[in-house]
Amino acid sequence: MEIVINVGSDILYVGGTVNGIEYVFESLGFGTFRKDVPKSEDDLYHLDLQLVDEAGNTSDYKKTFEYYLPAFIFDRTQKDIDERTKKAFINSSDLNRIDRNTLLIGEYIGISVNTKTDWNIGGLPRHSDYQRIKENTKKIRDGYVVWPDTPEVPDRPYNTYQKWNDIEKILHDVFFIYIRNYNNKTYCGEGFSCGDEIGVI
Repeated sequence: MEIVINVGSDILYVGGTVNGIEYVFESLGFGTFRKDVPKSEDDLYHLDLQLVDEAGNTSDYKKTFEYYLPAFIFDRTQKDIDERTKKAFINSSDLNRIDRNTLLIGEYIGISVNTKTDWNIGGLPRHSDYQRIKENTKKIRDGYVVWPDTPEVPDRPYNTYQKWNDIEKILHDVFFIYIRNYNNKTYCGEGFSCGDEIGVI
């Protein structure tokens, strides 16, 4: 996990703790500093740092942020359906993953989305949930760059594995293109581099 912070061009030194472990950050120039740290189990990173400027003055930098690498499933096949593998069902973990990915991507590309990230085992999606997923996916697809082969947003009902593949492939493509574009930019601020069955599809 790479943490990148921008703390001002007069800062010469950044050191302190990330999740309680001591680090000295590497300067990238122009007040930007970076450090690779172990991935946090809860995706939270607590920074308690000391900054030293050119005049020798010391100041504190305290911040907590959440970052996780999204995962996407868009390779479901007829074999999964026939053999009733985990991919053959949309369960609470799938819904939470899709909505959480949607929320993260929306934040990155500046699109307002309406998500639900507290699905529990036994919770059943309603008509409004499927509509919300469709509208969110369309907002994200229409709001950023996609590849020529990025699928269109599928029409409801979402009762086939192909349609769920398309939804997650759209999210994957937008996220991948965003990350590629981000990594091609000069650092200019804090970086992010920084079995329950609901229904058969």
